[in-house]
Amino acid sequence: MDSTINISRSMDNSMSMINQSISTKDSLDLSGKMLDRFFAADDSFPTLLEKMQITKSSQSISGFTEYDYPKEGLGVLSVTPLKSKHKIPLPGALLEQWNDTQTFHRKLGIFPSINRVWVTIDQEFFLWDYSEGTDLSYFDGMNSTIFAVALVQPKPNVFQAHIKHLLVLATGLNISILGVTFKKVTSVDGKTVEQL
Repeated sequence: MDSTINISRSMDNSMSMINQSISTKDSLDLSGKMLDRFFAADDSFPTLLEKMQITKSSQSISGFTEYDYPKEGLGVLSVTPLKSKHKIPLPGALLEQWNDTQTFHRKLGIFPSINRVWVTIDQEFFLWDYSEGTDLSYFDGMNSTIFAVALVQPKPNVFQAHIKHLLVLATGLNISILGVTFKKVTSVDGKTVEQL
């Protein structure tokens, strides 16, 4: 009797495995057919090259190496190269922080409307006046790594009149909004500059 029960159980297990493999095969077939339909539908739309009326024989301005780009004189408009007018080195304190091997997340960008370069190093934030090379401001009030930075205009009559910009710092845990104010000061060489 025990052997009959064992045979019956093994047959049940075999049948369930066959049913599982059949249903898996059917699922794969159905998935493959659905993908084929989606690919066919996708192919019915014009490609970006067709929309831009670029044929395979004409040159495009996209590639993986310098040889994939057309040379000047092959119909590409000549562009005047950028020239450096004035170089101002980054402040030593900022470079020291940037080169610290213990930091993991670094970002930088430019806020041209206020003549400042911004730098985040983990949870620390720096603003530096690139027009004069002075006025390095520092904010360390964030508890976790800063992932996004923005400078926005406040709505009129929401903040005090002297706040002309809002600095938005975002981490994985929170978003901080800081009012940005400037004061006019006279620099060493007699120029009037705006300090943060």
